[in-house]
Amino acid sequence: MTDTTRTDSSVETIGALQVIPQGDDMVVLTRMFAVPPERVFQGWSDPDLMRRWLAGPPGWSLVACEIEPRVGGVYRLGWRGPDGTEMRLDGVYRALEPGRRIVGVERFAMGSCAGDPGDVEVTLTFTPVDGGTRLGMAMRYASKEARDGALASPMPDGVAGNLERLAGLLAAGRDGDRSRADQSRGDTAPA
Repeated sequence: MTDTTRTDSSVETIGALQVIPQGDDMVVLTRMFAVPPERVFQGWSDPDLMRRWLAGPPGWSLVACEIEPRVGGVYRLGWRGPDGTEMRLDGVYRALEPGRRIVGVERFAMGSCAGDPGDVEVTLTFTPVDGGTRLGMAMRYASKEARDGALASPMPDGVAGNLERLAGLLAAGRDGDRSRADQSRGDTAPA
C-alpha cells in the first residue's frame, strides 16, 4: 500500500512524490534523488536501465521498451498486467538536453479502457540541488477532463512506485555508473 497524504487541497504526496495540479490542464510531479542530474537523466534515456525500473503498477511487467533518445526519435513502451490487460505509451522526443531536460509528446492507451486523454506534452527537468537532483515532470493534457481523469487513475501511484525503484537503483549504484562503485573499492582500471 502506498503512503498517500494531502498537504493542502491541491498538493498530494505519494511516498516521496509530490503531485501538484496547475491550471486547468497541467499536473506537475516532483521527486528528489540523492544522485547528480546526469545519473537521473540516464535513467530516462538508457533503455537497459529503463527496463529495470519502469515496471508499471504492482503485478505488471514491462514487455516493450524501445526508445530513440534524440530530437525526433520515438519511444514505445508497453506493459502487461496479471490479467492480460495491456497498456501502451507512444511518444516523440521534441527536445533533449543531457542532464537537464527532456521534452516529449506522448499518447497513452490502455486496452479497451474508455477515455482517450489525447496527446500529452511531458517536460522532464533535472535540477541540481544540495545533495542530489530534483526531478520535475510537467504534463500538459488536452483538457481539464483529461488531466482530472489521469489524476483519478492509478497513474500517480504507478509513477510513485516506478520512481522509487529508479531511486533505489541509482542510490545503490546499480545503474551502470561504475565510477562511484569502482572508486569506493579503490579500482582505477576500467570496468
